[in-house]
Amino acid sequence: MKLDDDQGDRFNAEIKARCSRLDVAREILLTNGAVPHGTDRQTDTYFVVPRGCLKVREGTIENALIAYDRPVNPGVRPAAVVLTPLSPAEAAGVREVLEAALPVRARILKTREILFAGNVKFHLDRVDGLGTFLEIEAQSRAGRPAREALEAQAEEWRARLGLDARDLLGPSYSELTGA
Repeated sequence: MKLDDDQGDRFNAEIKARCSRLDVAREILLTNGAVPHGTDRQTDTYFVVPRGCLKVREGTIENALIAYDRPVNPGVRPAAVVLTPLSPAEAAGVREVLEAALPVRARILKTREILFAGNVKFHLDRVDGLGTFLEIEAQSRAGRPAREALEAQAEEWRARLGLDARDLLGPSYSELTGA
């Protein structure tokens, strides 16, 4: 799974930004038709791997094994994603197996409010020790919509939300911790 490989069935155009006013962002999203899907308390365990990122997410809403490859530049970033949904018990078991076989790179704890507007997913994140962030994920399935359309969607939402270019980030939360 690399960005220059066939995109497979999951491909995202993503934006991450520091956001000190999550309440304002939430109101803009709701006013523009985003639908809340709940607030999740998540623990992401990142593992040392030769390429991209590999993590197990354990949460109250989302539990998954996730591998992804994306550039670390700020702005709209293409991301090739392989995600396997898990039950909470399966997520704990997969994490335990991976911890036995691979070094842990970082463990990130966060509270994530999840909203959707069509195929675009929004995260309003409060990350322990790092601060508050907003993520935009314009998502494709089975190659639809195309990469260019996803990038345009992400950029359109960035503009609607008034995210300043100075607040855009490239690194994952694990990389922001220095791991």
